[in-house]
Amino acid sequence: MLYISDEPFDTMPEIIKQMKALCRMVHEVDPSIPIYSSTWHHQPQWDGFITVWGLGNHGAVSVEKLEQIKKSGARILWTTDGYMCIDTPTCAIERLLPHFAFHYGAEGYEFWGIDWLTYNPYEYGWHSFIRQTDQPGRTYWVRYPNGDGYLMYPGKEFNRLKPVSSVRVEQAAEGCEDYEYLKILTERLNRPGVSANKIEEGKRLLARAKQFTPIPHSGIRYSSNLLPDPEELYELREQIGNLIEELK
Repeated sequence: MLYISDEPFDTMPEIIKQMKALCRMVHEVDPSIPIYSSTWHHQPQWDGFITVWGLGNHGAVSVEKLEQIKKSGARILWTTDGYMCIDTPTCAIERLLPHFAFHYGAEGYEFWGIDWLTYNPYEYGWHSFIRQTDQPGRTYWVRYPNGDGYLMYPGKEFNRLKPVSSVRVEQAAEGCEDYEYLKILTERLNRPGVSANKIEEGKRLLARAKQFTPIPHSGIRYSSNLLPDPEELYELREQIGNLIEELK
């Protein structure tokens, strides 16, 4: 897909017009090229121009609007700037983003950086202030959330060529595996000949999983509200895995 713009200023009429013109140019070359923009919210004037929406899953777009966007033929990814922070102890967002994708029909999520460092992360667990310009004539100082922009750590501190993993990356991987469990269970429940009891049990487990993904939610630095006890997900995955085995 073509990533055409990050967080465009869609309150400005000239930006709305420019986006349409750029998308029109791209689709003149090939109408099938997917055009992606991380807008966070939905901009109705860009329907049919942007064909892959980068939306916030915290409530920036209602569940009803998500369904409308999908029915229109457009695709959805979650955009996540500032969501993955080292001061969110249960790593709920990292673990649950694939769950949100499964339950609301998003294809996945994009994260803007895994190795953006302003300090040595082994010495300081926060970012320095940086000067940032987001439009002509407007420059300001900003400090990004702790840990935002890096999920991996440099390996050179340990004479390694490879980067060093983090708890957040490990939980992101666990979340992807959760997605596979949910997907496999759904497929097996839809096979011919599955008993009513097994279908009921499967639906109960899927409904329990969806309880971890409310929209809207407080999320971001308060994501522990979504997952106060991470062991619940491991227990749920074990139950789903057992049912998957029974449905072979």
